[in-house]
Amino acid sequence: MKSFNIRSRACRNCGVERDRDHNAARNILQEWLRLQLLNCGTHRDGLVNRLP
Repeated sequence: MKSFNIRSRACRNCGVERDRDHNAARNILQEWLRLQLLNCGTHRDGLVNRLP
């Protein structure tokens, strides 16, 4: 398990650095959107595919 004091991560392959908290927020939003789509059965505006 990684230490909680490490706030960012760099990809070993391409070197892109990601903020851990920002990435976690995106993952939570993505999951919330997925669950909303399951509940309503539609894919309005392509929101799931257009996350930053």
